[in-house]
Amino acid sequence: MSEGIIAGSPETAAMYYAKGIRQQGYDFQALYAYLDAHSQPIYWRIRCKHPDGRKWIRPMHLGADGKYYLSEPPEFKDKPKPLYGLHLLAQYPQAMVWIVEGEKCADALNLFFEVQGITGQHIAITSGSDTSAESANWIPLRGRECRIWPDMDDGGIRYGNIVAGILKEYADTVAEIIDAAALELPEKGDCVNWLEAHPQATIDDLLALQTIQAVPPSWPDPKPIDSELLPVEPFDAAALLPDALKAWIMDSAERMPCPPDFIAAAVMAALGSVIGARCVIKPKRFDDWVVVPNLWGGIVGLPSAKKSPAINAAFKPMDRLIAKAMEDYETSKDTFETGKLVYEARESALEKQLNDAAKYEAKQQNEDSYDQGK
Repeated sequence: MSEGIIAGSPETAAMYYAKGIRQQGYDFQALYAYLDAHSQPIYWRIRCKHPDGRKWIRPMHLGADGKYYLSEPPEFKDKPKPLYGLHLLAQYPQAMVWIVEGEKCADALNLFFEVQGITGQHIAITSGSDTSAESANWIPLRGRECRIWPDMDDGGIRYGNIVAGILKEYADTVAEIIDAAALELPEKGDCVNWLEAHPQATIDDLLALQTIQAVPPSWPDPKPIDSELLPVEPFDAAALLPDALKAWIMDSAERMPCPPDFIAAAVMAALGSVIGARCVIKPKRFDDWVVVPNLWGGIVGLPSAKKSPAINAAFKPMDRLIAKAMEDYETSKDTFETGKLVYEARESALEKQLNDAAKYEAKQQNEDSYDQGK
């Protein structure tokens, strides 16, 4: 979760979070409040838009600590997300529900219904963008009469079909889809564009819009999986392996058995780790900048092709070097510990001698002072 802020209102918090994007030329357009059935805020969505058409839409919620966070509430991870307009569904249980894509469209339709004086009979709701349908909680629409108004683009058509498919699972729910293609709207045109083009429209005009049947999303025909490997040059041990390694690698590969290039690739990577930082590259001719090259190797083969055994065989010399290094380390560690004990013993003895000498000197000074006092 991002670091939250304390703000007097969600509007103040939204302007704070949108400050950076506004400096990039985006205009702050709206702050949409997602309310529960009792009209209490669940979370908000901030909407900004650039003159070139780009959008910046982000969720924001109020945490239990009183801070506003630029993220969805944590509980959204475990359950479907609430609908925008949930409070209207609770307030008007008999109203016809218009499902649109995006909060802007829902607000525009609800304003239209308010002007027409039919808010109690018609309400508009949404789940959000055209990709939000499958993550939303549509159960509050069970038993309702619904009409879906998709945007005029592929995403909108898909959104309408998915919502209709979900609502179809509720036997007592009626859902129709408005034919966006028959509305003569531009690409990506929505209900806002239609209302602007028909300022004298009434609810009867909306109800008269042509509807179509939902088309379930279809999967394309499966394509065959091409499992053939690309042609490669065969591994030439005589040309690619140094004489010091050739006999060992070929013998190990024959006895395993496995392709010799399996072992050869692992051996090259192992030898690269032995060289370490003693070999460097100077990318610039007249500069002291150096780069330590790291050699990486990989084996591609079918299951049970002896990939792991080949790697283990290649790393056997490394295992011996590691074991020898561990032995040297343990020997050096024992020698160090012994030397440390001797040093500490000498240090303790010397410290005792210094303390005794200091005490003796102090005693002598006290006795001299006493004699002089007589």
